[in-house]
Amino acid sequence: MVLPKTRKAAVKTAEGTFEIKEVPMPEITQPDYVLVKVRGSGVCGSDLHSWKVPRPESVGRITGHEVAGDVVAVGEDVTNVKPSDRVGVDTVIGCGKCYWCRVGQYHICPQRSEIRGRTFAQGFSEYIVGPADHVYKIPDHVGYGEAAIMDVYGTSVHAINRTNTHMGQTVAIFGAGPIGQSLLDQVNVTGANGIIIDIIDSPLEFAENTIGALETINSTEVDPVKRVMELT
Repeated sequence: MVLPKTRKAAVKTAEGTFEIKEVPMPEITQPDYVLVKVRGSGVCGSDLHSWKVPRPESVGRITGHEVAGDVVAVGEDVTNVKPSDRVGVDTVIGCGKCYWCRVGQYHICPQRSEIRGRTFAQGFSEYIVGPADHVYKIPDHVGYGEAAIMDVYGTSVHAINRTNTHMGQTVAIFGAGPIGQSLLDQVNVTGANGIIIDIIDSPLEFAENTIGALETINSTEVDPVKRVMELT
């Protein structure tokens, strides 16, 4: 497969917006790296928080960390995926050497921001590159848009595991954004009951009608602590 020499990317400006530019293609510089063509990229709340916020240190950066796509090339040591595989991408990458990486908590590696920023966390572009052990094959029935937000669900699964949530319990979830909604979904999977709290009606309605909540609470109208205590 002949790859282009450049890729289109949304590049940060001094004003905190983006410009679509042609930038150099990322290269496989390590034997365990893979090159992925981006097919789906989610917009995280952190992306919105930085929109139109001038940050001189971010000028020229390519962001986007919720990603899925197709493997188009692999390094010589890669065995878990091959070109044409559809994959979801874990863009949180640590150094692999510090204490936190060695105990499996690479998400708090002191170097993670720098490392992910020059590898997979460039999802607002056509191609990204990074370590093969951070890509996961996705089944045919899972779309790129769904796979791109697997880190949202991963956060929820982590919360379920840390709290040992199980059948018969009642869980209060503060915030009905994407992570709150996915956490409610996971709570339901365990057989527990979820109460979800927010200050906006529309996500609460989604939680009630689409995912299923024991109760939804708008904390601008009801004291959420008092109501949760009444329900539990």
